[in-house]
Amino acid sequence: MKIIQIKKLYTKKKYEEKNKQTIIERKREYRKKNKEILNEYRRIYRINRKLLDPVYKLKNSIRRNINNCFKRNRFSKNSTTNKILGCSFEELKFHLESKWEPWMNWDNYGLYNGAEGYGWDIDHIVPLSSAITEEETINLNHYTNLQPLCGYMNRVLKRSNTSQ
Repeated sequence: MKIIQIKKLYTKKKYEEKNKQTIIERKREYRKKNKEILNEYRRIYRINRKLLDPVYKLKNSIRRNINNCFKRNRFSKNSTTNKILGCSFEELKFHLESKWEPWMNWDNYGLYNGAEGYGWDIDHIVPLSSAITEEETINLNHYTNLQPLCGYMNRVLKRSNTSQ
């Protein structure tokens, strides 16, 4: 690094230290004035990231499903998603990939058009609806209870079997 760049960096840090509160207030005001623009930017960022990063899409899906499960059963989620899963999201990704059928990939995860072999979902081997206690809910959200399953099988055939 050149001496001029180091000096600029040093003076910037000094300025930020001296004016910390002013900077925080300016940022807060900016966020307030540009709320819609920032929300739209975040929305587009999330959509693009989900398209490009299967682990990010998996994280969002699993977190949402676990949170909804706890809310539906009127339990409070007192632990992180990783602790409930029993593994990291990378490990979950490899776990699911190890159980894939040949046609399954991250591009057809979550897709459904009513045909067999078009897309796949993450399925709970023992259904979440069978949980009565908070401990059972936690155990049923463990990664060993998750499997990839054809969307048609999961959405049509399994549901019609449970309603009979």
